[in-house]
Amino acid sequence: MPPQAYIVHQTRSRVRLRLAEKRNDPDFFEEISDRLAAIPGIAGFQSRSTTGCIILQHPEQPWDELEPELRRLGLFEITDLPETRGTALESVQSGLSRIDQVVAAGSDGRLDLRTLAYLGLMTLTITQAIRGQLLGPSIPLLFNAMSLIDRLSSSDARLTIDTQDPD
Repeated sequence: MPPQAYIVHQTRSRVRLRLAEKRNDPDFFEEISDRLAAIPGIAGFQSRSTTGCIILQHPEQPWDELEPELRRLGLFEITDLPETRGTALESVQSGLSRIDQVVAAGSDGRLDLRTLAYLGLMTLTITQAIRGQLLGPSIPLLFNAMSLIDRLSSSDARLTIDTQDPD
């Protein structure tokens, strides 16, 4: 099955397609570059394997006439829908998970991201207390640190977010 491509941006004489599943595959982009050069309606093109994008310039031929030719070649399947991406929260959680793995690996499993967060909050608490900022930043930082350590000591120390509707 050919890879999925979707239109990222389009003007009258230019279209940018993204092939996310072929990102960082220079051999694929080199192969299709050779085949795209043979299509008469394409005046110029660029392909970037690092972004998974192809930019086609077609000033003399409308996209509606060029698209069937691209489909016929079967280099990729053109879809109307963009690649599905996770929510911003999922991206943040994924990044934090990777950082947690790096911290754990770097400390031979003795530290994790939550422990580092707790130590950081306690350091800030002590710093603010030394500065005499007891009612301002110090107390909320202490409560946050204590809440974090309480979560660490619970049996389920994973960060969970309830995405269900409360009603």
